[in-house]
Amino acid sequence: GMLRNDFISRLITKLELALLRSPLDLDFLDFAFRQELYLWDALSRHVHISQECMQALREFHRLVKIHIEEAEDRIHHTEIESGAGSQGRPRYNIEKERLEHLLELNMSVESIARFLCVSSSTVKRRMREYRLYSRQRYTDATDQELDQAVQRIKIEMPTAGYRMVKGRLLSMGMHIQWRRVMASMHRVDSLVILSRLAGLNCIVRRTYSVRGPLSLWHVDTNHKLIRYNMVLFGAVDGYSRKGDLEAFVEGWNNHPLRTERNRTPEQLWHTGMMLHPINQPENLE
Repeated sequence: GMLRNDFISRLITKLELALLRSPLDLDFLDFAFRQELYLWDALSRHVHISQECMQALREFHRLVKIHIEEAEDRIHHTEIESGAGSQGRPRYNIEKERLEHLLELNMSVESIARFLCVSSSTVKRRMREYRLYSRQRYTDATDQELDQAVQRIKIEMPTAGYRMVKGRLLSMGMHIQWRRVMASMHRVDSLVILSRLAGLNCIVRRTYSVRGPLSLWHVDTNHKLIRYNMVLFGAVDGYSRKGDLEAFVEGWNNHPLRTERNRTPEQLWHTGMMLHPINQPENLE
């Protein structure tokens, strides 16, 4: 009873902090709910958990994912060429060969969508049109075979997490979905996962947001230069930093770095030595 109450209090506190973020970070909510669902699912194997509570968590997580998908569908900017369709908005032209290449790299649909600057729904529609399936890229292994492989990995690396286990499986020639890896680890080593999730306060990258000019400053005291008697203090306004970075990116993209006649640095050095030779000092005995 005490353990269950502690987990409920932890859940309420975590969700309150997530909902108080301004602006609302849906990616953080998605991560928080996924982590809590794994935690509560593992806890339910050892402590009685109300099914209504689990169902409420799953429903809330489902609503968050729906909002994320709707936000992705509102993306209008894209680097993919668009053409006139039969009706509705212009059609994004994604070549079959390009999509096949990205799938061969074992990229997820969400990663491909972000890479192409289109929504996940657009990528899924093109995959259906070209009869491409991401599932066929995964290894066809039963749950028992997967559990045996995960068990061997956990014997080698007892503290390995989801990402390390998935990478080890990939090195063994087994490309398995994330959900299957997580489910297998819960079946094989649920107590260790429970202690990791409860004890490790996972740090989630937050969305960078600044209210206005001069409200947030980043200061660098350059302590590594003090040993050389150089005392420098640098500061940058967090609000204007975004504009500066955008100007830098635009300038970099429009004016890429090039060398004279596309020569390598070594060729440029030899050319410079021939045009402007440097007198070699005489060897002194």
